Formats: sequence, C-alpha cells, structure tokens
Amino acid sequence: TVYLFPAREPIDMNLIEDSTFDIEAWWSRRQARRAAITENYYLSVGTGSSEPQGFVTGSSKGRDCASATAYSYADVAALYASLASEYRDNISWFCGGPDEGLIRSLTGSPAYFAGSGVQSLGNFGFPQGAGGFIDLKSKVFNAADMDAIAASKKPLVCANLAAGYAVLERKVLTIVRDMSLISYGMIQIVTFFRMSGYVTNSVAVRHLLTPSA
Repeated sequence: TVYLFPAREPIDMNLIEDSTFDIEAWWSRRQARRAAITENYYLSVGTGSSEPQGFVTGSSKGRDCASATAYSYADVAALYASLASEYRDNISWFCGGPDEGLIRSLTGSPAYFAGSGVQSLGNFGFPQGAGGFIDLKSKVFNAADMDAIAASKKPLVCANLAAGYAVLERKVLTIVRDMSLISYGMIQIVTFFRMSGYVTNSVAVRHLLTPSA
C-alpha cells in the first residue's frame, strides 16, 4: 500500500500579495522539511498497519542483549555476525544519538570502536553515515524515533537495506494553490506526497532485543 500524506494551510491573500518576502517559497521549504521528517519517522518505526512499515518493525531478531540498560561489545559484534555473510557488504547501523555515544564509549579489550581506544580516529564528531561499528566501512545513522536502550526494546539495528528494504515514492512533494476560499480572502496552499516502505527480506535487517528487565 502506498500512503498519501497531505497538508493544507489557509493563508490570507493580502498577506501573500503584500508580504516583503516570498511566503509561498517559505511554506514550500517548511513542507519539504516536514515531508523529510515524516518519511524518516515511518521508514524507521512505522507499524505497517495503516501506515508504512519501518525497518525496526519489520526486522528480525539478531541477538538478545545481555542487559536492559547497557551495551556490551559482545552484543554489538554478535548482532553484526547474525547477518549472513552475503549481506555484510553494505551494512548500515541505526540507533539514537545517545545510544551511539554509549556504544562508542565502550572500553577494554577487545571493545574498541572508532572514536575510542586503540583504534581511535581522534575525532568523535562523526557525521551521519561515518565511522561504522565492527566493520569500519559500514555506516552509522541516528534514527531519532528509535527507542533508547531500556527493557523490551529494539534500540540497535544492523541492516543491509539494499537487500532487505524497499521504499516506494509514487509522487514527489507537490504544491498547489486551492482557490476555493478566495471569496473569503483566503488562499489554501496544499502540499502532498505519496510513499511507503516495508521490509522485503528480514534476514538482512536484524535488531538487538533487550530483556524485559
């Protein structure tokens, strides 16, 4: 199913015509950002019921985390190893920003990740998609809508999305004027896009599952 995401904003016609700056262009930028945030939310944690299925929801369990409050090197390494070898060529990791910090701060042999310990790159300020865990050629992305590590959560996902996840976009962001309220001195700016996503191969998309307590 491909879902429709519309937005409608009535704006006073005089405000549009008399403004010293381009309100419609400003609104378009806001809606483009809204569309990106909406996509990020549903493609990461969407339930798949009456909305797109996120990669967290559709993933399969790769590892039971030993703790509900802390990561270990063994947990992260085992999650990576839970992916079949044919899916390890294009790995991406997903977690919240604070959880990335927890993983990168693990110390002790052999728990060294880029940004700490003997394999330090000398810079913790990795941009999105840099400095992967275990395999340093992999990528790490912060998905703000994912749960932080806690009881009965999926705080970390290791995936080959090219092999296990599909994104469908039937229409890019469209912006049109609706003149139906012109007699009231109002113009409605309507924006919409259609998209969906779902896990196509759950063995290529693995999550770490924390215990109930």
